[in-house]
Amino acid sequence: RKILSMPVRFGGLGLPVLSPLAREEYKASCIVTRPLIDAMMGTESSDQGVLKKMVDERNKTREQEYQAILSECDTKLARALGQAKEKGSSNWLTVIPLRKYGFSLTKSEFRDSLLLRYGKDLPRLPKTCACG
Repeated sequence: RKILSMPVRFGGLGLPVLSPLAREEYKASCIVTRPLIDAMMGTESSDQGVLKKMVDERNKTREQEYQAILSECDTKLARALGQAKEKGSSNWLTVIPLRKYGFSLTKSEFRDSLLLRYGKDLPRLPKTCACG
């Protein structure tokens, strides 16, 4: 579940675990809206670049979580996550599935792609190759 909750660029699927995320998002919302509240109240906001700092902190946290996951998993999964983190390797998960451009996958194609992404064996493969 930890792997699937990671952002796509870190080898995950971006499916968040909402319970621990809620507190973090509330805190981020308060920080981001503070300058707007100060402007409405007519006071000067002292926090400049808060959003950039927050994004940098979140990326650092995600990288630490990724490293923790790598240290816990076996070498096959670690290699698969490393490949999934390479630039451009996760684009197929973030594009709009437009059929006319060939970007849509059937249920079985999507399942098989995810199994390959995470280094799992494909189900229902024949025991021998059809070519001989």
